[in-house]
Formats: sequence, structure tokens, C-alpha cells
Amino acid sequence: MLPGNLSYLNQCTELMTKKCPATGPADFLESGLQLEAYRCRAASLLYNTSVSLQNEISAGHSQADAWNRSLLHVHATSNAHCSMTMLVNFLDKLDALHNDGTAPIGGSLNLVLKQLCDLFALFYMQQNAGEFVQCGYLSAAQLGMLNEQIRVLVSELRPNAVPLVDAMNFTDRELGSALGRYDGRVYETMLEWAHEEPLNRADVSQDIRSLLRSKL
Repeated sequence: MLPGNLSYLNQCTELMTKKCPATGPADFLESGLQLEAYRCRAASLLYNTSVSLQNEISAGHSQADAWNRSLLHVHATSNAHCSMTMLVNFLDKLDALHNDGTAPIGGSLNLVLKQLCDLFALFYMQQNAGEFVQCGYLSAAQLGMLNEQIRVLVSELRPNAVPLVDAMNFTDRELGSALGRYDGRVYETMLEWAHEEPLNRADVSQDIRSLLRSKL
């Protein structure tokens, strides 16, 4: 039996037959549905990788060559498993914050963090929609519901976008952006940064002067 975050593969065959139960956009906010979707995708891609390796070996290739010829499948499978692990860790951390009282259920912090977790889960489902559809979990109609729920989440999170970035304590210079300045001096700051660029420290670059002199 596989342990930890690999334990879902103990039900690999069962996962590959599951279908998404969503009947409306809001159903995609269910954490259980999100986890099931990611696990079904990872299990299906792992199966495809296994079939590819077996086919290559049956065709007479060595194990090393079979692995190299199946790297696209391997990459997709590893990406799916890592995404699933990140979602599991996100949800586990939310549960820990609930339990220690940092973000009690119903509180404003819990609401924002859950919205952020939902957006993470649904955004990467959207970005890899082909894999979720190909594995048979999502239908085309459900994909439309998923896209609609993402639009709702983005709208709900928009008022908290700047505070969420500020919570990471990145400076505007590290982000390469002045758009989140608390004092509202966005365009003034961008102009100041432009003035600090080496090419803008003189009215005319010395290189341009030397080029022009040779032509005059």
C-alpha cells in the first residue's frame, strides 16, 4: 500500500472511472470535488505513462530508451501529481488554521483564504482543462461552469488583491511594480524609476553623440 500523498494511487482503477458530480458553478467550490478531480487526472496520466512505457518496451526498446521516448507522458504525470500535492497542502493548512483558531470558520480571514485556495484549484483545472476532460472526469458543459465560477472568484477576490500581495511583504521594487502603493503615488513613482535608469541619466546618450558627430 502506498503511503501519504501517494495513497490515492491505491484506488487508481476506481479513480479512472469517476465522473464530476457538479451541476452548477458553485459546486466547484467543494474541496472534496477539487481533490477528486486532481486525483483522477493524476491517476489517469500515470496509467497513460505506464501504457506508453510498456508499448515502447514491447516494441523492442531498452528500458532507458522507453523512458526517454515517454518523457512527455512522464512530465505531464509529474506535473499533475505536484499540483495535486500543492492543493492537498493548501487545504491541510486551512484546516490547521481553523483548528488553532487563527482563521475560524465564518471569519473574514478564513473566507479570503478559502477563496484563494478555490482560485488556485480552479485556475489550474482551467489551465489543464484538456487533461481533466481527456481523463473523463469533466464534461464540456462542466468546463463552462468551471470558467463561470472562476470569473465569480476573481470578482470576489479583487478588493483584497492588494492586501494579499502586501501580506507577502514584497517591496514594489521586488515586484517591479508601483501599482500597489499604499499612498497612491503610482505614476509619480514610475516616472522616478524611469529617471533612475542609466540610459535616462543624460539628455542624450554619449554613444548617440559619438554616432551623430561622425555623420555631421
